[in-house]
Amino acid sequence: MVIKTHESTGISTLAVSTDHLSIRCQQRGVKEQDLQTIIGYGRRERWFHGAFLYYMGRRELRWAIVNEPALKRSADRLEGLAVVVCGTSGRMLTTFKSKRGIHEISRNYGSQKKRARMRQASVRRSS
Repeated sequence: MVIKTHESTGISTLAVSTDHLSIRCQQRGVKEQDLQTIIGYGRRERWFHGAFLYYMGRRELRWAIVNEPALKRSADRLEGLAVVVCGTSGRMLTTFKSKRGIHEISRNYGSQKKRARMRQASVRRSS
């Protein structure tokens, strides 16, 4: 599977996917065009071991629909979809869906959660 990527992503023009990605796309009903859209319009976050996570949240989806109104039909399918891309080779590694938002799948989520609990405890003590 070969997919053209968006020029502004910094990834090579052609990104070859892995067999693992092909299996996950079949299991989750993700089309090649969906992957293209996510890489073109999704939010890019640093991920583990030099990889990048492209995530299609509500804000990114609204922007994509403004630029490509035909995407409105597939909005439910695209919202919450994420693609992990290798930072060095530009290969798409896997895809998954998380409607809870990018903060739920962030690699620092556990420490953020802990910091929030500590903040709440200090507020309670001071009141």
